[in-house]
Amino acid sequence: MIDIKLKENSSIDMDELLKLIISQKSNELGRELSADESTKITIQLEQILNSFVRKSFLAYEKGELVGWLGVNQVYPPTLLLYTYHPIINPDSNRKHVAQALIQKCIDYAIEKNIGNIRIFNDVTIKTENRFLELEQYYLNAGMKKTHIVLCMENKLSTNVIKNTVIDSEYHIEPWLDQSDEDLKECYERIFAKSNDNFTNSLDKEERNYWNTISRGNANQASIVIKKDNELVALILAVDYGDFMELGPIGVVPEHRGKKLGKVVMEECLSSLFKQGKVNCYLEVDATNTPAINLYKSYGFFEVSKKHGFLWRSMGKSWV
Repeated sequence: MIDIKLKENSSIDMDELLKLIISQKSNELGRELSADESTKITIQLEQILNSFVRKSFLAYEKGELVGWLGVNQVYPPTLLLYTYHPIINPDSNRKHVAQALIQKCIDYAIEKNIGNIRIFNDVTIKTENRFLELEQYYLNAGMKKTHIVLCMENKLSTNVIKNTVIDSEYHIEPWLDQSDEDLKECYERIFAKSNDNFTNSLDKEERNYWNTISRGNANQASIVIKKDNELVALILAVDYGDFMELGPIGVVPEHRGKKLGKVVMEECLSSLFKQGKVNCYLEVDATNTPAINLYKSYGFFEVSKKHGFLWRSMGKSWV
């Protein structure tokens, strides 16, 4: 019989949890972990518990820890599962333990009136087998796959400076000079009918929280394009120290086909290159071929795919 306990981070037995994680990782690799690898896992676990995971569902069988599912209520309407969860002891009945953990998480969401549970798994060639196992757990629990995005990286060079010219009716302004209201309105126009399947999967409550326009850590390379006083295109570059993340990026539908997408990319990337900020990252929906081709033309290449899954409470419509 599986016994599931909900614990706060402060009450977790770290040695017990580390033993579980190391056991699974060792099974995936088919060998014992080195001392350096075990130390790295210890550091990563501490970082996860300090930065993301706020609650843990722990599965016990005959008093032994056999499974862990870490979660965080990132916004009031959404509970987010941590990447590659649940973690399960390879010697246990993995499917049974996974089902018990995910169902307990769903029961918790229902009890707390949380309408959505989401998880985003970043999948590389090395993690593909693990992902396929997890995917079945999510689908069996009644979750649906909402989207796949390509995760793309670039190390900038002088090739990004192409100087595409736009019509004189348009002009460029800094992102930080714009009001939150104008930025949000432009964003909503860009993605109202888009190939962004994640945005399309958000319910009305979630739209008040997800994909909000941010000023935190915005680099000076972040810009907008205006026609008169109307925002018609934008790009945000967020500074994470070791790398820059680009997004949102887009042009409102009425002004597409006028090279504005190229202009915001070139202006932003050129500015970052001149600042010495050459390591860049972005995400794009796998179905958005025009955007993918644009990013590839500036040297971005795919490093992984991120798969999104969603459980939605009964009474809430699926979109």
